[in-house]
Amino acid sequence: MATLYAAFAICVAITCFTNDVVLDLIRHYVGLGPHWPSETARRLPYAAADRYDGYLLGSLKGAGFFAALLTFAFLLRSAAVAIMPAMRSRRLWIDLLIGLAIASIFLFEVVPTGMGRIYGYNSVEPFLQQQGFFHRRILMPALAHMLHLDGVLYGLFHWIVALLTLALASIYLETRGLRLSRLELASLYTTGMFATAIALPGHGEILVFALTFVALLDSDRERPDSMVQPACFALALLAHETAAVLAFGTLALTGRDRRAWLHFASLLAVYVAIWLASYGFDFGRAARTQLTGETSNLDRFLQNVPLALFSLGAAYKLTLVAAIAAVAGFVCAEQLRPALLICVALGGGFALTAVATDYTRMAAFGGFAILIALPPVLTHLSARSRAWLACANLLIPTVYVAAMHGAVAYHGLYGLVLTNWFGIAG
Repeated sequence: MATLYAAFAICVAITCFTNDVVLDLIRHYVGLGPHWPSETARRLPYAAADRYDGYLLGSLKGAGFFAALLTFAFLLRSAAVAIMPAMRSRRLWIDLLIGLAIASIFLFEVVPTGMGRIYGYNSVEPFLQQQGFFHRRILMPALAHMLHLDGVLYGLFHWIVALLTLALASIYLETRGLRLSRLELASLYTTGMFATAIALPGHGEILVFALTFVALLDSDRERPDSMVQPACFALALLAHETAAVLAFGTLALTGRDRRAWLHFASLLAVYVAIWLASYGFDFGRAARTQLTGETSNLDRFLQNVPLALFSLGAAYKLTLVAAIAAVAGFVCAEQLRPALLICVALGGGFALTAVATDYTRMAAFGGFAILIALPPVLTHLSARSRAWLACANLLIPTVYVAAMHGAVAYHGLYGLVLTNWFGIAG
């Protein structure tokens, strides 16, 4: 346990205390002057003097981050060993790839777009970032950099992580007795978090979803001494803190093991304490950097509540109906924990639209709960009924909903139809 917390604290400190913050602290407390060490570096050869201070610190931080990641790899080794046999299934990958190919006809983007491009830029020099909106979401850029899949290759890294997430989702469903057909997989991939990963590649939350499925699969083994879920949460906080808090907070709140809630609260406290320390415990300044454009979206949300509600339906389409049916079934069967999990996850995703501007992405943060809802609903239906439902869900266009732009069409067949027939902007 101590090893986990030590490795996590090192990673968070490396992430939050950016080079400019570290150098300012050194200059202030050691009294080396406002231009140290660049002034000293001018006496060195030009190649060594160019950004000498930043690159030196970046190299040291990169080495420390890599060492801490090795600790997490050790803690997650049991989960990896347990999942690996299912990952070797040829049928799993064939079904997954065919389902993805069908879904890609309807919505698809090859290279990182939007904020995903910023992750790509950051992957080139992940430890030279300035304080801002993205510097704490370092795990995806750092892993891409360490694997030499940074810069223009960051899109390839995203697709590797996305395929891994799709595989973990299928494995999780099969442990619940549900094997989806290729058509059903294609239909599922046009909803929620999967649609975001396919149509808006590059964002960090895809890795959070992968870690969430690893934690869910490990919870089936019911080992009281397992550190897999806390380790997954710690890594998820380094990928996308908001998605991580929603996913693992929901698991901790609705789980049977009280230690999961203790680990969740403790890791989050460590994260917040180091984050605030990097801002000199100026909570106002720290909170502003957490918001899009450093301003709250609450006033705009209150004026656009119907649009935010529409974003929930736009994100999940018919799977939202399945989630409602699953909740009703769980309540009737007096299984309140899974019912509460689905409600908290989806409700939490909707609540995030009150503070962010990209409504569809925020709503999709609770999308892992859809996979918990599908087995009890679909296993009672005939193959023909399931095929018709998959077709209907596939034919409903997936759109991106944002506070400032309203409904926007994705690229692909959905975008072609919505743009040309309905005049929706692409």
